[in-house]
Amino acid sequence: MYQVRNGLIGGAALLIAGGAAAQIHNTYAASPAATKQVVVTEKNNKYLFSPKSITVAVGTKVIWKNTSDAAHNVVGTARNAKFKAYNAKLLAGKSVSYTFTKAGTYKYYCSIHPYMKGTVTVH
Repeated sequence: MYQVRNGLIGGAALLIAGGAAAQIHNTYAASPAATKQVVVTEKNNKYLFSPKSITVAVGTKVIWKNTSDAAHNVVGTARNAKFKAYNAKLLAGKSVSYTFTKAGTYKYYCSIHPYMKGTVTVH
């Protein structure tokens, strides 16, 4: 279904000259990248990534926000070497993000608290 608004049909400007379409200009704006958030929190005296596993589309930016009182990090496993870029300390109240540009399964953990593990599945 197309909507006509201010001379736009489905996002394309259509110029009419002598009854024929003279030129079409694409007026679509780039859509903002999708984002998904994982929270670093504490439950029963243990730190954890919540949710532990997420599924996102290619191009999604995942944000890890530390809501706990301790420093953490987000480290991809050896198999996901490129994902290791986020080995920086994630201090209390701070965030880090990574945009997933390839499909796959990305496992990660906190090297400060190695029992903290998570997975991002990208399709």
